[in-house]
Amino acid sequence: MSVFAFYPGLARFARDVVVLVEESLLRIHVYDTGIDDAAEKPAIVLVHGLNDDADTWRHVIGPLSETYRVVALDLPGFGRSYKPARNYSLPFFRETVVAVMDALEIERATLIGNSMGAMIVQAVSLRWPERADRLVLVCGALILRQQPLNWNFVRRALPFFQRKVEDKSANFRRDPQAAYALLRPYYADFDGLPDDDKRFLLSRVRDRVWDDSQFYAYQSVWQQLPLWFLVNRRELREQIAASPVPTIVAWGERDTIFSFEHAEAQLEANPSITLRMIAGAGHLPQQERPGEWLTAIGFDQAASAAGEPAAMGDA
Repeated sequence: MSVFAFYPGLARFARDVVVLVEESLLRIHVYDTGIDDAAEKPAIVLVHGLNDDADTWRHVIGPLSETYRVVALDLPGFGRSYKPARNYSLPFFRETVVAVMDALEIERATLIGNSMGAMIVQAVSLRWPERADRLVLVCGALILRQQPLNWNFVRRALPFFQRKVEDKSANFRRDPQAAYALLRPYYADFDGLPDDDKRFLLSRVRDRVWDDSQFYAYQSVWQQLPLWFLVNRRELREQIAASPVPTIVAWGERDTIFSFEHAEAQLEANPSITLRMIAGAGHLPQQERPGEWLTAIGFDQAASAAGEPAAMGDA
């Protein structure tokens, strides 16, 4: 099993919390900037997307911590958190986020999620609106439009496809640069990232392709998520339409991973939702354009401190 290194400068915030979710005892890794002054600042909880981890927020944790208590977790099954052999469903992730908040004595927080993490924090806000001061959905949201069935989508849930992916994972272990190339679609300008950032991402890809337990969790999400949306889509639309939680949808202008139609569906369901586009950013604007992203979602003070991604030694 691989050990995911801490991004330089964030190790001082690292801690583990133990929570009980759906009868599973879970050790969850978090970055928590409020270890020493937890009661003095309002909280922000950051949730990453599928096959990612808390380090996706590496360029914004520091700037946000000047004013907020920032908690970024590795979801169970990913990163440094416990990876049990179980079904990884959206309700399981939703309840894990709330359990972590309870363990850290965070009653309310601004909830921010990227990609699948956006689905998770939105699901938290719908189930427990009293826990969310506001909601920021970054290049992701609960899927409200019925997606046409196509082979590329359906095959991800099939055992045959999972075996093919497993074969590719073995190839990636022999050639990490091949896995590294898979990152390119997630950025508008991958080659424009700082060299230190690219080195860190290569290291993280190597961690992932050697982690069999994380691969299992990745497979499980693809098997669980489509059916959950099929069963719950209509109720989700009704809940979003009635949600009292102030919500911003922040989208990378050049995101090719998650279709912008999902953002449009959110606005159709609830016109009070605010849309913000981040120019020059792909699916991970918090990494690629951290200053612009922070400005777009209303954290101007943190944005002035963020600037461009820092060199690893200065993070």
